[in-house]
Amino acid sequence: MSSTPTRNWERSTGRPRSGSTILGLLLGLVLLSIVVGLALPRFRHARLESAAAASAADLEAIRMALISYQQSHGAWPDDATPGRIPAGLEALLPEGVDFERADHVVDYENWSGRSDGFIGLAVVTTGEPLRDAILAHLGEAGTWTDGPTGFTWVILWG
Repeated sequence: MSSTPTRNWERSTGRPRSGSTILGLLLGLVLLSIVVGLALPRFRHARLESAAAASAADLEAIRMALISYQQSHGAWPDDATPGRIPAGLEALLPEGVDFERADHVVDYENWSGRSDGFIGLAVVTTGEPLRDAILAHLGEAGTWTDGPTGFTWVILWG
């Protein structure tokens, strides 16, 4: 009786073994890291743009509330400390708009007394990329930067 030698991988069932090898696992990890490496910057950019758009919308809502206050009262609200809504303005703001968020703090500036003069919103963000993205949404007119993370948006220069 003659027997043909069997290969190691055919011994148990007569067919090749299935399963993962270390090389296959490493290859899968390399491919996964490449995909994550390509997707992560796009995800971060999308998050930054979303935060900037939300911040710019908040600032525009604050600007509209300030103008409405001025038209109703004949004067601008008194100056407020950073992160605090000026007295009398809260009722004019849409729900959810606040002067202090995780990624920025708004400081209402009334450097005019009560009538004409300089009215603005000084904003400090969590970083230069967010500051630049918000400015891109607002436009450059009437803004100037205050250091690497801040800017002032002029509402009235009288």
